[in-house]
Amino acid sequence: MTRYDAVGDGQLSRRRLLAAGGLTAAVGLLTPMSNALPAYAEDDSEPELGTMAVCSGNPYVNRAWVGESGWDLRHRTGWNGLVGVHGGRHSEQFNATFHNRCNTWLQNLDAIARISRPNTSSSWGIQWLGDIGAGVCKTGQHGTGRALDISRVQWDGGFVDLNKHWRGPETRVVKRRYLAVVASCRRYFRNVFTAWYDTDGSHVNHVHVDDNGNNSGGVNIRTSHKGDTTIVQAAGRYLGVNSDIAIDGIWGPITQSAYNTLMARFKMTTSSGGCQTYNPLSSTADMKVFLRWVIRNALADQNAGYYHSPTC
Repeated sequence: MTRYDAVGDGQLSRRRLLAAGGLTAAVGLLTPMSNALPAYAEDDSEPELGTMAVCSGNPYVNRAWVGESGWDLRHRTGWNGLVGVHGGRHSEQFNATFHNRCNTWLQNLDAIARISRPNTSSSWGIQWLGDIGAGVCKTGQHGTGRALDISRVQWDGGFVDLNKHWRGPETRVVKRRYLAVVASCRRYFRNVFTAWYDTDGSHVNHVHVDDNGNNSGGVNIRTSHKGDTTIVQAAGRYLGVNSDIAIDGIWGPITQSAYNTLMARFKMTTSSGGCQTYNPLSSTADMKVFLRWVIRNALADQNAGYYHSPTC
């Protein structure tokens, strides 16, 4: 059966955390990573203890929640194997406009998960969000409170750990959850840095999101952008289109073919039976439609096309 809808829109140091859980190479997914500690991105290395505050002169709000006031923000404090251990509710510093964007993102993920969940008795509503930092006085978006490093999404029916669940040995269902969370982030944030994006190890244990210092939010899918390309490649790999496609961030003919197949299975062209033809490569609105179907099928643990746009 095919379906469619019209859903709207204690802390550890960086070095110790990455040594504990951040340097395991993916099997059959990414270029093998060096065993040496990576050269960290200046904008997004995990903050050391005591530096978690926006830089002086940048206005901020303290928030202990994201999405809804009852959805705790919980800081990752350690490890249980590759799974992060999180403490209780805690506050981070955000630019107020950026926090509002984070709220919209998580509310939308909650709404999509509730209607797309696997066949279980739980509602798959958001319970809490894990993080490793927001406002941090340093160069880049963290310094102004316009970035968030996400470590876990907890639903009442399951969770995704953003250090563990992208890795080669993990099951398809949790890899699909990782994909769903990354795709949901990309709908609302211009920059989404993932384990697929940074093979140097700087983002293997969390997902970084920021709004690029402005309020414009997400943009169309950019074939020249490594982050956008890896999302399309991962959707092709994990949603039953091409299990052998490399997630390397290079948009070539194999990636173009996977993208075309995803568009057809999502009924996003009139030639595939859809009511209209979309162009996520040039339209922000169409990008959101495309990624909605990625999220819905991934969270339902289904191949692309189980959920799709209306047909005519």
